[in-house]
Amino acid sequence: MPIITNPNPQYINPKTGKPVFNANIYIGKTSTDPLKPENRMAVYWLNESAEKIYLPQPLVTNGAGVIEYEGMPVTVWTDNAYSLVILDSRKAQIYKDFYV
Repeated sequence: MPIITNPNPQYINPKTGKPVFNANIYIGKTSTDPLKPENRMAVYWLNESAEKIYLPQPLVTNGAGVIEYEGMPVTVWTDNAYSLVILDSRKAQIYKDFYV
């Protein structure tokens, strides 16, 4: 069960060195472009009862550059290796890896 991180839970803009606020994070099947809806895969977080809560994409970061869901920071998981694309708040691509 891979964790979706970069490699830690905080996403930093490689150009500015600052946390990425309001970024859109897309997760897809390996070797595919996750910006295309047909390539996206299921991602989830585990609640306090260890139940999988599936999350809609794109995943969004808060002011600290951490993925949040309904206002709460979450650690996101997927069941397989994945591809990853991160767009900043202006929808400019700041990170891409087609095999994580």
